[in-house]
Amino acid sequence: MKRQELNRSVSGIAALLMLAVFGLGILGVLLGGARIYKDLTAGGSDSYDSRTCLQYLRTKLNQSPDPSQICVEPFGEQEGLFIRQTLNGQTYVTRIYCYEGWLMELFSLDTAGFIPTDGEKIMPLEGLSFLLRENLLTAELFCNGQSLKLLHHIRRGSQ
Repeated sequence: MKRQELNRSVSGIAALLMLAVFGLGILGVLLGGARIYKDLTAGGSDSYDSRTCLQYLRTKLNQSPDPSQICVEPFGEQEGLFIRQTLNGQTYVTRIYCYEGWLMELFSLDTAGFIPTDGEKIMPLEGLSFLLRENLLTAELFCNGQSLKLLHHIRRGSQ
C-alpha cells in the first residue's frame, strides 16, 4: 500500500515536472518570437523613414514646373536645395535643407529674408548634402545610421 502511494507521488511529481518543462519551452518560444518581431518592426520602420525621405525629395524635384530653376545654394550654415517658380508674376522659392536633426522645408517669396529656423519640420534626418554638377543633382541623406543617395537628372533648356 505504501509503495502504491509512493508511486502515485512520484508519478504526480513527474507529471508536474513535465508540465513545468513544457511551460518553460512555450515561454521561451513566445519570448523569442516577440524579440524577433520587435527587431523586424524596428528595421522596417528605419527602412520606411529612409524611403519616405528619398521619395519626398524625388517628388519635390519632379513637381518643379521649371527644372532649370533647381539649384543648390547656401542657406544658414549649410547648403539647401532651392526650387524657384513664378506665380502671379512673383518668384517664390522652396528651400529644402537639414537643420538640427530635421529635414526642413521653407516656401516663401524669393526676396524674403528667412533663416533655417523659420522652416517647417518634415521628418527626422541626421544629415543632408547636395551636389549639383551640370545636369546631375546628387543628394546624400544620413538617416538611421545609413547613408543613402538620390541621383536626379535635371532637364535644362528645351528638350
